[in-house]
Amino acid sequence: MHTKLDLLSARVLVLALFSFCLASDLLTIAKQVPEFNRTGEVGYGDAYVLRTTQQLLKTGAIYESPETSKVIPPIAQYSPMLYHMMAAPARLASYTNPFTGPRVVAMFMFLMCVAAAAWLARALVPHPWAWGWSVLLALAMAPTRPWIIFLRGDFSGILFSLIAIRLLLAKPRWCVPLAGLAAGFATQFKVTYLSAMVAGCLWLVWQRRWRSAAQFSGAAVASSLGIYVMFALREPRMLSQMFSFGTGIHEYGTLLVFALILLREPVLLLGFAGLACVALRGSARWWLLTGYLLISLVVNTMFDRQAGGGINYFFEALFALVPLAAYGALRLARCRFGVAGIFLAGLLMFSLALPNATSALHAVVESPPATAAWNSHMNDIRGVFQGYRVLSFVPTATYLAPETVLSEPYLLTYLEQLGRIDSGPLQKRIRDREFDIVVTPATLLLWRGVPRLAPRLRPAIAETYQPFCEFQDWAIHLPRHSPPPGLRERLIAIGCFDTLPGVSPHSW
Repeated sequence: MHTKLDLLSARVLVLALFSFCLASDLLTIAKQVPEFNRTGEVGYGDAYVLRTTQQLLKTGAIYESPETSKVIPPIAQYSPMLYHMMAAPARLASYTNPFTGPRVVAMFMFLMCVAAAAWLARALVPHPWAWGWSVLLALAMAPTRPWIIFLRGDFSGILFSLIAIRLLLAKPRWCVPLAGLAAGFATQFKVTYLSAMVAGCLWLVWQRRWRSAAQFSGAAVASSLGIYVMFALREPRMLSQMFSFGTGIHEYGTLLVFALILLREPVLLLGFAGLACVALRGSARWWLLTGYLLISLVVNTMFDRQAGGGINYFFEALFALVPLAAYGALRLARCRFGVAGIFLAGLLMFSLALPNATSALHAVVESPPATAAWNSHMNDIRGVFQGYRVLSFVPTATYLAPETVLSEPYLLTYLEQLGRIDSGPLQKRIRDREFDIVVTPATLLLWRGVPRLAPRLRPAIAETYQPFCEFQDWAIHLPRHSPPPGLRERLIAIGCFDTLPGVSPHSW
């Protein structure tokens, strides 16, 4: 029998979880809205995705030839469907800020992922509020928050994977080939999204539904490999450029950091609590989702070993956990916690819900003027760059420059460390003072042990250029001898502060 204390503690704990979700959801919304019209990047790499998207709109081609390309390295890293999706808004309307349309698409795909997770939960959890908890929990996931309007294909791929899993749970037989088409189409946005294809096929075979397994697999291959073959016929350099990162440089320390970040997520903890309940029930319908979750974790961990990967490789697993987390949240009201439940509720309220609510309030108040100020500064520096030859190792500065010279500095470093590219020609151009301005990060930036600025280029920059001032965490370098007349004065006029003497190349 439940005591009054047990009932009270369970209700208080559910209320605390609801408060945490609501505060986190408000924070998610408050963080995105001011960023839509931000000039330049929201996330690293956005400028290079936009550049390729604009190239697609102008020329109809995505993957450039090394012989004819004017950028270094001449590589578009992502699947062609991503660029076609990001180009869609510009085909329909014009935007003052070219980032705005693609960001709307990215946001829409994220919201559709949330809806798909809720749709899946509604099919698995026999409770009228399963979908509501799914929406609240999906919007509350902190690791996904900074990535929502990045120009990436993660959420698009996850959306079609979730649709595939949901269709496999439907009763009509015609849903099976549709599920296969959706599972295969997920790979069009990111080739690592193989989990729905593998999980669906294994689940059907396990149930000895041989005909359905054949239909699912055939449709998946057609919408995955078949579409890629059609793209490859038109874009012969597609595969070599998509797999430019490959698995050349492995780095495991950051994977551990990602794991620690994920372990702090209430969605993950609730999801595994729900998984424990599901394991006791042994429902075949739940085992499809469980298999999809486990396969996703294994597959994406393997792919994320390469040093170019980020925590976004685990977003698929987080969304797969949402229905399980919703189930776990609904089970909380039936558990006997006693005093421990009240303690956990207080911990949840004051350690998570209240800080998130405070951060959401600060974002609402501070983010719009901060974005407006940033845009004003970017317009100023864009005006200074006009008419000059600019070499930039900062993506937003590259976007503002009249011409793109370096397509992706991190990729250049990565490929040079693997011996697949030679930065010698660019070093020569630097030493020949081909550029009027060189822009680098103001501090040394590394990602998973790989520096943003290729080490072999540093001596060439330091030999021919010297840091003149700092602007928005960028170091602006001018030629050591005879810089363009009036350029120093123009930089000072827009608030580019003098760099302290004694700055060495190791600082940037």
